[in-house]
Amino acid sequence: MDFIDLEKISELSEDDLNRLQLLTREELKSRALDSFSKKPEISNTHNSKLKDFPQNTFILLEEESLWCLGVKTQSSKLSHKCKFVSIDGVWCWESEFKLSDLMEYTHEPKPTVKTLTQVMLVEGTEIDIVSCNASGTSHKVKKIDSYIIKDGAVVPSLERKIKFSNHR
Repeated sequence: MDFIDLEKISELSEDDLNRLQLLTREELKSRALDSFSKKPEISNTHNSKLKDFPQNTFILLEEESLWCLGVKTQSSKLSHKCKFVSIDGVWCWESEFKLSDLMEYTHEPKPTVKTLTQVMLVEGTEIDIVSCNASGTSHKVKKIDSYIIKDGAVVPSLERKIKFSNHR
């Protein structure tokens, strides 16, 4: 599959369509990384961003990047409430598109961890905002808000299942 006649795309096998999708995604990623690397160094704006992040907002689109907020508030030694952003099925701070990351610990009114992760904006990126309650070692998902990057905008999407790895 070296050349694709888009008028004959319906004739492609599923294997070729899957390969085309992967190649397209990798090319978009490569172009986005290349474009971002040519920009002047990113200033350390995390602290002011974290303080000025809009109330009840967990993702913020700004120029060519997505800012992802995460919050984990401890209720007791064995329980907490948390809300974090998943990018393409992994936590935003584990994303291959992560540009920068900040963690802030506070103890008022309860022990809280806030994170702010800057992620490159790539077409087709799947975004999930996951709200959980945790008790002991089990997490219970309360709500998942799912989105996708389409035409450079954050667009609501169908809810996806989330596999948990350890979060912060």
